[in-house]
Amino acid sequence: MNELSGRVNIVVAHRLEAQPLIDFFELTPDDSPASLTIYKNDTGINLIMCGIGMQAASLATADLGEYQSRTTESVAAWLNFGIAGHKTAAIGSGLVANRITDQRSGKTVYPSMLLGTRASSPVLTVEEPEVNYAKDLAYEMEAYGFWSAASMIAGLDLIQVYKLISDNPTNPAHEIDLAAISELVSKHMGQVSQFIAELQALSAEYNGAHQLPSEYALLSDRFRLSVTQHLQLKRLCQRFRALDMENLLVEFANSMPSSGRHLLDAMESRLETQLQNK
Repeated sequence: MNELSGRVNIVVAHRLEAQPLIDFFELTPDDSPASLTIYKNDTGINLIMCGIGMQAASLATADLGEYQSRTTESVAAWLNFGIAGHKTAAIGSGLVANRITDQRSGKTVYPSMLLGTRASSPVLTVEEPEVNYAKDLAYEMEAYGFWSAASMIAGLDLIQVYKLISDNPTNPAHEIDLAAISELVSKHMGQVSQFIAELQALSAEYNGAHQLPSEYALLSDRFRLSVTQHLQLKRLCQRFRALDMENLLVEFANSMPSSGRHLLDAMESRLETQLQNK
């Protein structure tokens, strides 16, 4: 897989929600630790089943992010997908979260609404299935935990929550036919797959803009750099590339400054001079 084509990590609570996505995207089990239930394909789609609840979603999201960080430097988009209850929304309707609140703590976050003009709703993460539907919003059990962990891994523009309405006051949660959940998700796969495709394109755009030029590896190998200096070198190389100045990096590779510190100082000085002359 060309990582610059973009990646999406999908976090779902259980198999009933996951199976239609596994089938649609032709996902197969990843060679991951037994503690993680990860599925993937060769086009950049990854899925993890986290279990029910905010803490389970948070842990699985963090574990997947840590696992992937060992093998890639590209940044994935993140999506929490699953069923939810709602006071007024129809069964089978899909809603993008425009606000996510943890019922227990009252903490609230606001996702970026970058992907078109889809129907959206506030989301309330609860500890138990909702039975009263008192407020006009989506009730579910994972979104806030997912968001808390994903926001430590990726930029906020790359994190989304998409809920499929499975119950409402007319068709309450305790009457849900569990066998029908996968069918409900399958019927909605057209909209879900389009949303995922747009997220994947956003990831590709981000990674393309932040791709490290080839000179980074050359400079990194030639100098003894601390962890902090490696990060500084990476950011400087990305800035040179973003400003269409990566051809200047060859000069630093050939000039052989006396130390890593001198290299970084020279790069910063050249960047500042170049910007002043533009």
